[in-house]
Amino acid sequence: MISLLTGNRKLAWDLNLIQFILPKHVHLPKPLYPHVSLNIADALYIYENSDYQDYLSVEYVEDRISRGPSAAIYEKDPLVAWALTQDDGAIGLLHVFESHRKKGYAYQVALGLSEQLRSRGRRPFAYIKKENSRSIKLFRKLGFIEQKQIHWFKLA
Repeated sequence: MISLLTGNRKLAWDLNLIQFILPKHVHLPKPLYPHVSLNIADALYIYENSDYQDYLSVEYVEDRISRGPSAAIYEKDPLVAWALTQDDGAIGLLHVFESHRKKGYAYQVALGLSEQLRSRGRRPFAYIKKENSRSIKLFRKLGFIEQKQIHWFKLA
């Protein structure tokens, strides 16, 4: 199908994703940490530490912090875990530094962001790469279910 859509043009990138949604009936547990939002000053730091630099810019991250809900965990000031919403409302850019993994931080920021979205009358959802088994497991643990498969691409 992609070759049909792209013709002779080359792909700059392509992503095979699964959309996960949180059904309305799923009860979310109480978070262990109080809700903390990202600060616009965190945008460069997030961009520089993102695995998705090919798909975003510092300006995009600044826009998402200022316009959408976000969740963060700071330890003695450094930002160690975060998630924010993409421009379509999806939970995205979830990241925990390697040195802070296995503490439940990813679960807590995803939980905090999901609660914020629900409090705004929005259904939490996320797009996750098919190969990202850790994120898939995390979102399933929160009660998200697979909705559909998505394929995004950008032409060079």
